[in-house]
Amino acid sequence: MSVGPLLEPTHTMLDLFENQSARHLFEKELAARVTRELGLPTASSPGTQIEKIIISLTKLDLSQTPDNQQTRQSMIRRATNDVRNQIRLKGIKRLSAEGIMFEAQYDVTAVSWHLVGQIWH
Repeated sequence: MSVGPLLEPTHTMLDLFENQSARHLFEKELAARVTRELGLPTASSPGTQIEKIIISLTKLDLSQTPDNQQTRQSMIRRATNDVRNQIRLKGIKRLSAEGIMFEAQYDVTAVSWHLVGQIWH
């Protein structure tokens, strides 16, 4: 008597952040999507100034959030809004060659991940 097929384990956003190669791919995808969404012109010269945004993500929240297209899109929207607000606040009109980059950093004191966005201009 069968109870049905075995399902693969559910993957969470925490699994994504703790897998270095998957995390780096997501960081690059995030940067590309945010940059495309904002549509700012990009200079060919390197930047001289960096503006940062930090999105704090608790380990608990990440462990309870499934890793799927919907949750990734939600995180991309959140990052896009935060970057857009910082660009407006600082009056940035053009990105430098580096553009927008993201890097996830683990904070052992807060038991959380920080998604750090850099806006090069």
